[in-house]
Amino acid sequence: EVDISDIDLTQTGIFIYVSQWKEGMGSWRYSLAELLLVARKTGATIVLPGLGSGRLLPPGEGPLTLFDFYDPEELKRLQPKWITAEQYWALQKQSSSPPEFFDWCISRDKPNLRKTECPTMPGGGHFNASDLVISTPLESALEAKERDPNKVVTLRMHSYWKKSTLDLRLRKKPDKHLVGRKELKHVLKNYLKFTPFLESIADEALSRMGIGKEEPFGVVHWRAERDNLDYMGCAADIVHAKDAMGMSKSTPFVLMSSLAIDPSIMWGPARGKHEGDTAVQDAL
Repeated sequence: EVDISDIDLTQTGIFIYVSQWKEGMGSWRYSLAELLLVARKTGATIVLPGLGSGRLLPPGEGPLTLFDFYDPEELKRLQPKWITAEQYWALQKQSSSPPEFFDWCISRDKPNLRKTECPTMPGGGHFNASDLVISTPLESALEAKERDPNKVVTLRMHSYWKKSTLDLRLRKKPDKHLVGRKELKHVLKNYLKFTPFLESIADEALSRMGIGKEEPFGVVHWRAERDNLDYMGCAADIVHAKDAMGMSKSTPFVLMSSLAIDPSIMWGPARGKHEGDTAVQDAL
């Protein structure tokens, strides 16, 4: 049984539950940073996202959680209110009044292009990224929580992309951005810190390559799972990049890539694109 005895609904604010993170690791750190600022500025509690295969997942899904990737203590310095999926579901079951949900369907393009991804429910609505002021769902959820502080009120975010909340303003505070560009950069730089466990994995990998903790080295990340790449051309550009870094021949150089000489150890989508392709091995 999940212990929720120390959770005071009058202090949680609304709950923010992201049902669909639509991006890979290179982008979801930005959408996460935006979400942290939205939650902090509205006094909300974030339902802890799951994590698996390099993607953030709905709460309770995947072998890991966000707290296994980014240091939870650093995240809590900015956004102190979090709840696990198990605690959230237990709150709903034990609530004296029916929980209330508001669905915010966020689209990279116009809302009507992605209707199938966004359920139509009471209090729901669509959001257009070109709008400057947030419409119904978020503010409706905040108002519902104000009316009944003891109710479990949830903002469910669907099809969530980075820049979804950037430069937007609440109607009650039209002079202030919900997520400003400068503060977003501050969050990315100061609060998204890897857990010590991940740091130890990186240290071990470098150690196996003969690179010490204090030893300088160069890194190039080659994202190579795209279609129709000129592998030999990319390989030549990487060599040029190494030279442009001004590294001496004795300076260790690390290539991070989805490619590998042995296809069996490649990341799934990359392996499927390059099986039987000798150009990959030639380029490496």
